[in-house]
Amino acid sequence: MGRTRIFRLSCLLLTAALLLSACAGLRRTPTPTPAATPVEPTRVAATPTDAASPAPTVMPSPTPLPPASAPLAPASWTDLTRFAQALRPTTQADLAAAQPPLHYQMDIRLDLEQRQISGRAWIRFTNNSPAPLTEIPLRLYPNLGRADTVLRIVALTIAGAPASPRLLAENSAAVVSLPQPLAPQATTELFLEFEATLPNEGGGNYSTFGYAAGVLALAQFYPTVPRIGSAGWELQTPPLFGDMTTADPGLYDVWVTAPAALTVVATGITVETKANPDDTKTWYLVGGPQREFNLVASNTFTLASRLVGDVTINAYFPSEHAKGGAAALDWASQAFGIYQQAFGAYPYTELDVVATPTDAGGVEYPGLVVIADRLYDQADEIGSFFQIAVVHEVAHQWWYNLLGNDQVREPWLDEAITQYATVLFFEDRYGAEGRAGVLNSFNERWNRVKAANDQPIGLPVASYEGRAYGAIVYGKGPLFLLALREQMGDAVFVQFLKDFSAAYRWRTATADDFLATAETSCACQLDGLLAEWVFPP
Repeated sequence: MGRTRIFRLSCLLLTAALLLSACAGLRRTPTPTPAATPVEPTRVAATPTDAASPAPTVMPSPTPLPPASAPLAPASWTDLTRFAQALRPTTQADLAAAQPPLHYQMDIRLDLEQRQISGRAWIRFTNNSPAPLTEIPLRLYPNLGRADTVLRIVALTIAGAPASPRLLAENSAAVVSLPQPLAPQATTELFLEFEATLPNEGGGNYSTFGYAAGVLALAQFYPTVPRIGSAGWELQTPPLFGDMTTADPGLYDVWVTAPAALTVVATGITVETKANPDDTKTWYLVGGPQREFNLVASNTFTLASRLVGDVTINAYFPSEHAKGGAAALDWASQAFGIYQQAFGAYPYTELDVVATPTDAGGVEYPGLVVIADRLYDQADEIGSFFQIAVVHEVAHQWWYNLLGNDQVREPWLDEAITQYATVLFFEDRYGAEGRAGVLNSFNERWNRVKAANDQPIGLPVASYEGRAYGAIVYGKGPLFLLALREQMGDAVFVQFLKDFSAAYRWRTATADDFLATAETSCACQLDGLLAEWVFPP
């Protein structure tokens, strides 16, 4: 490239790192259920907002929801053949290997004129823990950090019996007692009606839940069953920076009825669509195994696609961002090829990259990543925050979804590895100069807090204050991976990451699992290195 290009790349990467820290990271950079008896919901009065918003896409009041029996026949809970449509032929064995403990069937109606979501969900849950369960919680993540309750359970039954949940964790968890204990490997079914109010802006974690700038973003819009950790159900109140969710894989059948003019992008695939007499359309979406379901929609999206092997990479963006959309498609396609070779087979037939008004640089979901639309004017800048956000979020398809981790207690396990994957991208695309530029940005980022706060990378999100989270987990974190690579040797380290990804595919790994797999790979002791970088004294 020459020295001038090296200097420009380093400067751009440093600028990207500064922006990334300000955003607190790239993120974060499915037998029929008997009819439900309505239960009086716990409600909090909504707080009006004067925030300006674009004119909504108008739709009539949604048609009534169907009867309380599940949309599909009872045999649908065990016949999983339809989910193979969303998986590549070489990864369809993942359906059996993942053993998803959760299956959601959801019927969702979107009223954008009233900024309301109404839905019904039928959830089949299998107790994969070693002990009987006496209760099941449902997380209501959009309620975190808000004075008003935007996601509400209106009615609930479990095993056919009406239930009244109690709210915990700042109204972000609704816990329901079981009629009788649920034994290990036993299954029960929940039916619930819920409703949600869409904020004008600033809703959810990094503005990932709401309707703003003509874009509908629905991260964590539905009540979700959390993961059971070593200490029980994950019911902690997570901080509003970093990732909030830790989830087991699930299967999803989702019917979405919304204005026909919308382009709907969601995790999984669209199996069919149906036009309705009221100028709405119903999308039937299928996906899984996947750790959550997300949906983004707009009537401003343009689509550009590329086939990489047997996987379609889709980029959705407003037409005014055509150049940025093309760049996002290029970078995502290039990163996809690099990461699949480095980390193992990507499971799905599609990968979507979507421009949204998120406050983060980018946010990862299964088979779908969102990138901040404000970055799309950086299409010409090698090493820009835009480029780093795209390739970082693509890497999360392996480190967060395929291999899960506790993103609240051990955020480094996915974030530091995806930052390391960013190094791989720049090494591959721009050689030694690209590697040097991105490493300089990581060092500069860490150095901003190093003198006053040299914490290890292995702490929970809540243990970091201010910009320390981004500086240490995203800056120091990938430097640890590079130190580990140096100690193990390139060939051994490359094989270790493949082995680690394969061993914990569709499982949830811990830092101890990481260490054990690494030491097996190198036939060496790494306690000293992890004590220096990862674990607190």
